[in-house]
Order: sequence, then structure tokens, then C-alpha cells
Amino acid sequence: MGYWYNRITGEVRSGKVSPWPANVTFGPYQTAELAQNASLVASAREADAEEADKQWAEADEWDRADREWAEDW
Repeated sequence: MGYWYNRITGEVRSGKVSPWPANVTFGPYQTAELAQNASLVASAREADAEEADKQWAEADEWDRADREWAEDW
């Protein structure tokens, strides 16, 4: 059994399967408290992913500049 979080309503329910469609559900979680914090965890992970994407794009710009310099040289 697990705990499920509905990202639209903020509701937490327990069960073997989610009572809601997958596109509105986070889970399963081991405890109701973890499920209740699902949106906070998701927001933090999204912020981390956006920062990683930004760093990746910046690194790619450096690589592109190096390639252009080498081609022009």
C-alpha cells in the first residue's frame, strides 16, 4: 500500500493504486507526510533541473565558440 498525492486538489489518499488519473498523481509514497510534501519536492527538483539545463546551455555555448574559433583559425 502507498500514499498518493493529487497535484490538482492537494488531497492525499492511501491504497494499492492511485484513485486518480496518472496525469494528476504523484506517488506512491511510504507515508502520508511524504505524499503531502510531494509538490514541494517536485518544485525543488524542477528548479534544480532548470539550473542544470541553464548550466548545460552555457557550457554548450563555450563549446560552440571553441569550435567556431578552431574553424576560423
